[in-house]
Amino acid sequence: MNENKKLNFSALVAMIIGSTIGSGIFTTTADMAASGAHTGAVLVGWGICGVGMLGLTMCFFGLNKVKPELTNGVFSYAKEGFGEFVGFNSA
Repeated sequence: MNENKKLNFSALVAMIIGSTIGSGIFTTTADMAASGAHTGAVLVGWGICGVGMLGLTMCFFGLNKVKPELTNGVFSYAKEGFGEFVGFNSA
């Protein structure tokens, strides 16, 4: 079971982009602290982001309850609600 598996170019690019975005999210607080942002401002920022993410999660939860047959994420909801062009652009 010692198979040598290699990443193709697109998988390698996707992994690098994902790592860059992920590290950017976790260094946001360090960047704020380095620039002298007040602790309260950082906590308010994280709170606003948390409420926004909860709202987005609840929107998709509600959409899943109404249209459980749509399984392709944002693309399928946009395509169903607004047409082919908007669905394509949301992807």
